[in-house]
Amino acid sequence: MGLSEILIILLIAVLAIVIPTVVLSVTRLVMRGIRLRQEQMIEEHRRVPCPFCKERIHPDALVCPYCKRDLPQIIDGA
Repeated sequence: MGLSEILIILLIAVLAIVIPTVVLSVTRLVMRGIRLRQEQMIEEHRRVPCPFCKERIHPDALVCPYCKRDLPQIIDGA
């Protein structure tokens, strides 16, 4: 067995380890991106329109981050 055959076998062995590792890493990154996007969509769905400029804002905001107006606080009667 010559040097070129040994190098080819070594290359195949290394690739057998590297390729699944890269695929697993890429899969994890893609899944993390999907999870983050789902969380962003849920958060966006929770937002309410500002009574002044109508931009969607967090329901607990005290000041609209877009028009900078103080938001009226609804006092819970319960």
